[in-house]
Amino acid sequence: MLNLITSRSMTDHRRTPDRSHDFDALTPEIIFGVVESAGFVPSGSLNALNSYENRVYEIPLDNAPALIAKFYRPRRWSPKQIDEEHRLTLHIQRSGVAVVAPLALKRAVSGCAALGRAGTYHYVLFPRACARMESEITDARRSALGSAIGKMHAACAAFTACHRIEINPKTYGWDSLAGILDKTYAPEDMNDHLEAALTDALDTAGQYYRQGLRLQLVHGDLHPGNILWDAKGPVFVDFDDSAFAPVVQDLWMLCSGNSLEVKSQQKILTESYRGFAPFDQAEFALVEALRTLRVIRHAAWIGERYGEPAFTRAFPYYTERRYWEATPRACCSCRSAPSTRRGRACV
Repeated sequence: MLNLITSRSMTDHRRTPDRSHDFDALTPEIIFGVVESAGFVPSGSLNALNSYENRVYEIPLDNAPALIAKFYRPRRWSPKQIDEEHRLTLHIQRSGVAVVAPLALKRAVSGCAALGRAGTYHYVLFPRACARMESEITDARRSALGSAIGKMHAACAAFTACHRIEINPKTYGWDSLAGILDKTYAPEDMNDHLEAALTDALDTAGQYYRQGLRLQLVHGDLHPGNILWDAKGPVFVDFDDSAFAPVVQDLWMLCSGNSLEVKSQQKILTESYRGFAPFDQAEFALVEALRTLRVIRHAAWIGERYGEPAFTRAFPYYTERRYWEATPRACCSCRSAPSTRRGRACV
């Protein structure tokens, strides 16, 4: 199985689907209809929230706090995968970690508690959190984050998941590279160089994954934008991309700055994290590989949806030479795999 997630043979250049019209049929009537079917009375207005992958709306209600309605992109996740996301979020909440958890629906999809369906769209309703994003993560907040993530990971380790993917060189790397090469957004004269450079980066990333890494269920996309703050501390949102990965996947995006600043921030995070879950410091050697996989996956993700006006507005530089020159430079710079301590092999 190891070769299946590290081999360059996985770049089969298969045709990736056009996702530019996924939400054309989502109308206000559908949005208000799902709120009414859950027993609420919408006031008649809605506010589109920032989300490229799905469609998320704040919906004021008559005589009640507003709701958040999330409509999933069709054909991205199966109902079983989405239901598992919801059950994981509720499990984490019951463990004492602050999350924004889904509401139970009166008319849920069979076998699910919080997943609804309206036409071609699966949806979920959330309460509006009394919390906000913060522009800066101070040392005190970072310490609180480490504790909360440690608690969350302890809960994740006790949750049985059967339908979440792994973050590895195949799923986030080779499959994504195949999608990039299938599209025509990069300047044509760059294609050979781009394929060679990203192949080299993924070969390097694959060396990290040959160390017998121990994977577990994690949030998967834990950057500052998916963390709200209230008077008590951090509140985690959006478990859409929860996956099996090294636990450092949920830590590395919360550290920034020069090397000394990053090391200091990592120390603060892990000191509080270890109060609730084990952490092997050697996992920080995986950050280059995880960054590479995220960069390549992000480039492929934009290309899959670039026909949508929201994507062309947000990423106008995507078809420019400078973007495709910078993409390989953001990937693995190391040319040898790190020496990490072996754990239970999950790949």
